[in-house]
Amino acid sequence: MEAFVDAFVRHFPFKRYSQFGLMFNKPWVFDHGGRPVIYQPNSDFGLLPEELRWRHVTYELTGTPVIDWTWEREWRMRCDELPFSPADVSIIVPNKEWASTLRRSHDAEQDMVVELYATASEREIAELRREPFRWHMAPLQ
Repeated sequence: MEAFVDAFVRHFPFKRYSQFGLMFNKPWVFDHGGRPVIYQPNSDFGLLPEELRWRHVTYELTGTPVIDWTWEREWRMRCDELPFSPADVSIIVPNKEWASTLRRSHDAEQDMVVELYATASEREIAELRREPFRWHMAPLQ
């Protein structure tokens, strides 16, 4: 996590990335079809089989400007949708205040759900509808 924080907090105002995101473990990504990108010159793109071209990232050390994104160590997934559960991911937020805000928002929504059910049933039964906050959050600061 320290390298992640270093890249996203200490190097701001580099605006290529948001301070919000999702972080998955590499084995999980691999098991779901994710692979490291293939860094190569654009002239080599046509050498890749069609089924691997989605992994191509331009790498031109002799061009002007030099194009070298290898420091990102990027992985990609080729999919239209990516189902995941709270156990699979950490939610990246800028700081602890954002984490608290998300948690409070969840709790307020659950309070509303319980109140709605309590109008039609006993409060003890309505409380069974309350869902715990299951997401792991990783504040950058």
